[in-house]
Amino acid sequence: MAGRRSRPPRRHRPDGGVVATSAGVRLVTDLAFADVDGSLDMLLVPGAVDLHPGGPVARIDQEVVAWVKATAPQARRVASVCVGAHVVAAAGLLDGKTATTHWSTAAQLAADHPAVRVDPDPIFVRSGNVWTGAGISACMDLALALVAEDLGEEVALDVARQLVMYLKRQGGQSQFSVPLSSPPATRRDIDELRMFIADHLDGDLSTAALAARMCLSERHFARVFQQETGHPPAAYVEAARVEAARRLLEGTDEPLDRIAGVRARLRGDPAPGDAQAGRHHARGLPPPVPHHCLTLSFRAWQSRRACRSPAQKEFRHARFPDPAGGFGLGAELPRLADATIVLIDFQNTYRSGVLALEGAEPALSAGARLLAAARAAGAPVVHVVNDGGPGSPYDIRADIGAISPEVSPAEGEPVVVKRFPDAFHETGLEKVLRELGSGTDLVLAGFMTHMCVTSTARGVFNRGYRPTVVAEPTATRNLPAPDGTAVAAATLRTAALTTIGDLFGTIAPTVEDLIS
Repeated sequence: MAGRRSRPPRRHRPDGGVVATSAGVRLVTDLAFADVDGSLDMLLVPGAVDLHPGGPVARIDQEVVAWVKATAPQARRVASVCVGAHVVAAAGLLDGKTATTHWSTAAQLAADHPAVRVDPDPIFVRSGNVWTGAGISACMDLALALVAEDLGEEVALDVARQLVMYLKRQGGQSQFSVPLSSPPATRRDIDELRMFIADHLDGDLSTAALAARMCLSERHFARVFQQETGHPPAAYVEAARVEAARRLLEGTDEPLDRIAGVRARLRGDPAPGDAQAGRHHARGLPPPVPHHCLTLSFRAWQSRRACRSPAQKEFRHARFPDPAGGFGLGAELPRLADATIVLIDFQNTYRSGVLALEGAEPALSAGARLLAAARAAGAPVVHVVNDGGPGSPYDIRADIGAISPEVSPAEGEPVVVKRFPDAFHETGLEKVLRELGSGTDLVLAGFMTHMCVTSTARGVFNRGYRPTVVAEPTATRNLPAPDGTAVAAATLRTAALTTIGDLFGTIAPTVEDLIS
């Protein structure tokens, strides 16, 4: 950008000289590997493939891998372009992290590096200081994200306009938009209809209207469309509309209620009223999240899940099988050294008195083992405490509200004070995580299972992190049911953990399950 001073990028290869790409383009490098010294702002790793009858295979040059492994610690951040993720993974920089690559080599990356959580869907992924991009064009979006991180969103949008980019996409978006997620139809009129749907999302796209446009009966049209695209017409239209709303949610500053109204109009629903939002505004509270927006992220996830390419579906089913009967993140546990541990409300008030929890002492012992393992692994640890004010059972100024000594913070471990069940709500927890350089994996444990642990797990999920709850160091208490009967603490704890595991996070039954 004009007026900004920057150091130009330099290209390196083992012995310097000229590099010929697979397309025959010759690139002149600036330095040999041996000439690199001092710290680097960013190490950008491209890749290459060899074409085989069974498909492309990522090329791994061990000399390059060794140099990347030795050089990466000097870099503020590392990024890979397309199949360059294979080189970064071979250097051990992606172990325990989530990464993406081009969908055609994602299965190879997962097979070669089981310690890497490979997601073939997003256009790019950030995990700590390591970024991975899905492909050449997708890395234009990755580059804009890097600009935004260093110089802000406004500069990134200026760059996008200067490059005449159609859209600045966020990293969570799929490599396949809805129209591209199915292979080309054998019937040209179906392909034309798909483009019509994309251009008229706010119109009447009912099965009846689409069948009339195709001059077919509804039953025959639905059968043909399903055969050609792999999706029923209504599901395809809903996925396309959700994708449009998701782009607004991820890529604009439009308020949630306005985006909800857009999606309502796309669906033909009445726009959500604003009376409740007005009441919240008058009371100085943030606006309520409309029902349409509450379901937006989950529906977007569902639509992307339903509209992946056959290769992506096959890969993800083999790599991340869904738990029976649920939509959860799967049973794969994070590597402790690459996670951040969040210990929630391990306070004395839960050990005795009116708030005493069933199984509090064994849970505390398990929490102490988890804390010791985290410190031994070098994982960041954050302690969260609930403050109910002076004289309350949660008074952090008194012994009753203090963190139990078995899990007390060590010097340098941050303590976040909350006043709501969700540890993110009106606290500095997210800022603390950024300052710690936390990746996407957060490991949670603490009290009470059904309340603050569950609420925080949802908060973690809603903010784009990947929560893992360790069940052993959690506990809760007996509660009365609406009909007056007693709900046992063990039943309540199991229900809470099951709810988390159904969608919001992964459950590690014991501390040993996580650290092994």
